[in-house]
Amino acid sequence: MRPVSPEARRLAEHIVARESTPGGPDLDFALALGRLVARLSAGVERQLGARGFGLLVSRSLELAKAKHPWLGHYQRLHGPGGEVSGEAPPEVGPAEADAALVEVVARFVWLLETFLGPDLTRRMLGECWADQQPEETHHDRI
Repeated sequence: MRPVSPEARRLAEHIVARESTPGGPDLDFALALGRLVARLSAGVERQLGARGFGLLVSRSLELAKAKHPWLGHYQRLHGPGGEVSGEAPPEVGPAEADAALVEVVARFVWLLETFLGPDLTRRMLGECWADQQPEETHHDRI
């Protein structure tokens, strides 16, 4: 399996940081992951369709299990809203949960880049945050 590019990983870290709960890490991993999936669906599902988007999210979760095996407790529910189901994982600290979120998003970005190329991927991801005020730089918007 090809490694995720450093640029895709930085983008994933930025996305996770942007969607993190203000004041601290999320305590409910399924809720945090579901919120990220719902946000990503805003820009990507419209282009790829619900089935294509769902397959990419499911594959991203599967690929992220290589680094974070406890993600095997989770799966994406197919349907609107980005809901994620799963059993309670073993006790996982906030740093490990954030690292797993970054890995899932990095794999999602990697898959999009593999199929669509980096330019179209960034445009699609930019649409996910189109409802928010633009930041100072393009990189900060996504």
